[in-house]
Amino acid sequence: MVRFVPLIQDSFKDAARLAPVAPHLAVLHVLAATFAAWVVHGPGQNQLLLLGLAYLAWALIFCAYQVRLFQRLLPIQQRVWQRALKLFVATLLVGFLIGMAVAVFILLFTMVAGSFVVATSGEASNIQDVVAMMMRTGIFWPIFVIFLLSLGMLIWFVSRLFLYGVATAATGQIHIFRTWAWTKTAEGVVFLSFLALVSAPNIIWYGVRVQLESAWAMAEGPALAYVQLEFVLALLFLPFIWLQQALAVNLYRQLAPTEAAQDTTSDSDKARISAPE
Repeated sequence: MVRFVPLIQDSFKDAARLAPVAPHLAVLHVLAATFAAWVVHGPGQNQLLLLGLAYLAWALIFCAYQVRLFQRLLPIQQRVWQRALKLFVATLLVGFLIGMAVAVFILLFTMVAGSFVVATSGEASNIQDVVAMMMRTGIFWPIFVIFLLSLGMLIWFVSRLFLYGVATAATGQIHIFRTWAWTKTAEGVVFLSFLALVSAPNIIWYGVRVQLESAWAMAEGPALAYVQLEFVLALLFLPFIWLQQALAVNLYRQLAPTEAAQDTTSDSDKARISAPE
């Protein structure tokens, strides 16, 4: 049985162990994020090919960094880049699924709230007027509750797929929907831990980022500000990455079937390990 408090405690302890892991990949991750920001906001903002290559490089480096972090906490053998490529493919597939879920979330919410906004568009000139009118008519709080419930369902859906990364890196095979079944027996704890250590930090981080972007841009100029800010934010976000990967590992240890948890090496790795020197 997975218990929430010990899970959070173990995740923080393991996150501290991840700090010194693969510093070269951590630096490459930060630099790749900075370079991607430079391509978007700098002289290369209209070069779609360069932009695609920048984000591809960033994604591959981050996947390799994730594999190295998992290796620190699990008995995963080498072949980092091979596992990183599989993790990259799995991430694309999960990203597609999450994108579809987000689209459904937006569609459902706009169907509920949009009708009122359209009905009052002739009387309200901006969003503040719309909100004020919704407050006066008493419809704001029901719509807000619907929004929170829809957001909670979206986070629940993503949390059920949270173990795809560590499972793919650990086994060397792409795991997506199999991890959904693993979390069925503890979906409440998985949801709450994901909400506490993944969703909440990212939402808060995004809010801080938005505020810093406007302030930094006014001080330094738009292009240079975004590049500098991306470097600082990517660097400061590293501890959250360690914490989230530690949470994934601790959930994997407790929820993955025995054969999956033990299968942390590929057949070729096992043959190489067992071969005489």
